[in-house]
Amino acid sequence: MYSPLLKFAKKISPFFLIILLSCGSSTTSTNADLSSPAPILISFSPNPVSIASTLSIQGEGFSPLLNENFLSIGAFLISSSHYSVVSTAQGNLEQLDFVLPAGLSAGTYSAYLMVRENPSNSLGVVVE
Repeated sequence: MYSPLLKFAKKISPFFLIILLSCGSSTTSTNADLSSPAPILISFSPNPVSIASTLSIQGEGFSPLLNENFLSIGAFLISSSHYSVVSTAQGNLEQLDFVLPAGLSAGTYSAYLMVRENPSNSLGVVVE
């Protein structure tokens, strides 16, 4: 049994195949650098820290290029001021220094690091 509808479907099936392949799929645009592992925060020092003073972060996966490391704390995104590798009880760790802005209010924050747009885990820091 051969119907005109089946004949029509066979003629346009590649078109429907393209539509079906694109249906239900989703694409997500991200700027994250997937070639780099996510940075890992291990500690903040000092904690508590004073407003307008230097906060040091130790961990792994940081960039030695200062303009690729940003600390997110409160409503601020702060560029790093210094990069180094330090020897600790956990072994060699990377360290970044950030000068906290004078406009930051005292309080407890959950802060995280962005390295080349890759977010780290977050850690709590007390600002006095």
